[in-house]
Amino acid sequence: MEFKSEIKKISENFYEISQSHVRAFLLVGTEFNILVDTCFGGDILEAVKSISDKPLKVIFTHCDRDHIGGESLFEEKYIHPAEYSCNEEKNGSEIDAAALWEGDIMDNGNFKLEVIHIPGHTPGSIALLEREKRFLIGGDSIQTGTIYMFGQGRSLKALKASINKLIKIKDDFDVVYSSHNQREISPETLCEIEDFIGDLIKGNYPKAENTSPNMPANVKIYRKGNVSFFLYEV
Repeated sequence: MEFKSEIKKISENFYEISQSHVRAFLLVGTEFNILVDTCFGGDILEAVKSISDKPLKVIFTHCDRDHIGGESLFEEKYIHPAEYSCNEEKNGSEIDAAALWEGDIMDNGNFKLEVIHIPGHTPGSIALLEREKRFLIGGDSIQTGTIYMFGQGRSLKALKASINKLIKIKDDFDVVYSSHNQREISPETLCEIEDFIGDLIKGNYPKAENTSPNMPANVKIYRKGNVSFFLYEV
């Protein structure tokens, strides 16, 4: 399947590049650009170059295939080390990316992205905080769509702890940019996610909803308000 990229400008020097149901983010700097995730691959390199041909550094929020599909197209790449083994287990290959740690800051002149480790969706999932411009890029962990929380490497307890970590600093950002579904999310959504996970951990599951035929038969959707998860049926 050939994946074609669609480009949308979010603000000055800040772009969304989407393919199918997933989006990456390009942040154009004075000396180099930062690409957050690479979608499925496809023509994403050409899409990036059509916006700016400055040197490029790629940050992966995590190793799910729809985020690292274009990994081989780029040279300078970074990921949290907890994703190395996770990627090998999920995708059967090593990822050629340098380590990116909690508290690291990537500064390209126009944007300063601070790494926040938020395990749960995957062990090495990260969010990226831009304190001066007051936004957070949240990957898959923060969204109004249904979050995958079944299978290897997923942990509701870890995600709850990570969401609580972000709630403590939510006054530092005005908007969360998500990789799926609604692009711009209120920081208050974090409280909704944490509240629902708390219910699930206590065993308080709402009525299960069926998923599409391409999902495992024992996986259902559990929903509360704007928050939903793909989970094994209980």
